[in-house]
Formats: sequence, structure tokens, C-alpha cells
Amino acid sequence: MERLTKPVNVVCFYWQKSDRPGWMDAELGKRYIVNFYNAVKRNTTIDFNFICLTTLDPFCDDFEFKKLDVPSWKGCLPKFAMFNPELGLEGRVFACDLDVFVVGSMNELFSYDGYFATRSAFKGPKLSGGDMVGFEGGDLEWIWKMFNDHTERVEKRTGGRERFLYRDFLHDKMDFFQDIYPDQIISYKAHIMKKKLKQIPTNARLISCHGFPRPHQITDEWAELNWR
Repeated sequence: MERLTKPVNVVCFYWQKSDRPGWMDAELGKRYIVNFYNAVKRNTTIDFNFICLTTLDPFCDDFEFKKLDVPSWKGCLPKFAMFNPELGLEGRVFACDLDVFVVGSMNELFSYDGYFATRSAFKGPKLSGGDMVGFEGGDLEWIWKMFNDHTERVEKRTGGRERFLYRDFLHDKMDFFQDIYPDQIISYKAHIMKKKLKQIPTNARLISCHGFPRPHQITDEWAELNWR
């Protein structure tokens, strides 16, 4: 595991300006942001900067807010803002969607030191997901430039799914978190709900709630303990 010389940048996103209606209002969005921050704080001994890229005004003094200003609001493409050099992110970056449970130590995931990592799809071909990525700040500024210079082409090619750009341009260079850290990233639907588990698998660190239900809709005891 890499010894980090700088705090890791933990980045999350919240916006409502999209071609598809938001699935949560601003007050619920604030709850998701704060709960994610609290969960990260509980589950790492690594120094970190917590940064929310958002259209909201700052509402909490515990972490940093940066205005989300992008050339397209289509689908998930606003997340490409994390590659904007104007953010000034230095050192490691771990970016993650808010619809996750943090249920164990994040130290290994935060210490990833390769070029680019993402979670792989939970079923089907081994391709990138888009809900969590790791990279070195400054290494992928070309993605932001491509997004700005060829916005319509990016929209058309991806349909708003940022993972399609990763698959097109990074597939041969990317790592998959599940290969490096087996069993640490799991799917709520595939690994818990489908198997009707009442307890979290022992080595799980992050539980992705891709699709539905969302974390606030899950009432299992372990969920309420970890989403707060």
C-alpha cells in the first residue's frame, strides 16, 4: 500500500440540472452528502480532503464545496468536472457517487497509486462502471479538454454515460478495483438483496446501490447503522 505524502482528495457530486429528473431533492441531497462525509471520516485513518462538486450553496463547514460548472448537463457527464485543472487537485483522487454505503476501512482504496482505476461492471463483460474512480490529480486533464472542445460529440458518443468514454479511451490502461482489492466493492442488488443476506459480507468496504433501491430506502439494521 502506498504511503501517501499528501491527503487523498475524496470527491463527490450533487446537481439537479440534468436532462433526466433528479432522483432526490436538495434537502435529501444534503443528507446524502453529509452522510457520505461522515462515513468516510469513520472509516479511514488516512488524511483526506473532502470536496463536493455541486450546484448547491455551501451549507456545512466541515468540508469544501466547489461550484459545478460544466459545458453539458447530460446524464452523468458533469462528473468530468473532477478532471478540470482549475480545481487544483494535487495527489491522489478518489471520486465516488453518493448512493453507496461505506461499511469498512477505505485505506486500501484510497491508497491506489496507478494511472486510473474504476469498479468493473457487476455482471456481463468486464467493463468499467462510472460510480467510483481513482487517479492522480492532473494526469487526466485531457478528459476535461475533450469534454469542453467536443461537447456535442461526447454527448452523442456516450449518451450521457461517462463510463463509455472511459471504455473508449482508457480500457487498455485502467485497473479494476475488484481485481486489486477483492470483495471490497460489492453490489447491494447482486450481493445482498438477491441472496437475501442480513449481514454485510466480511471483507466489504463499499456497497454500491446502483439503480434502486437507494440507501435511504433500505431499512435493514446494518444499513441504518452505516448510513448516518
